[in-house]
Amino acid sequence: MYIIYTHTYICIIYIRIIFNVGIFIHLFNIIIQIAHINIQQGLRQ
Repeated sequence: MYIIYTHTYICIIYIRIIFNVGIFIHLFNIIIQIAHINIQQGLRQ
């Protein structure tokens, strides 16, 4: 019983880490896109 509980807990931790990394990558991509747009506008001026 203890082994199953520990395994489930580890799985939950892994899922949370993967989820958090996914959110971080998504935000990072948005920041890059915004920066890219700002750079293009700056070059036009």
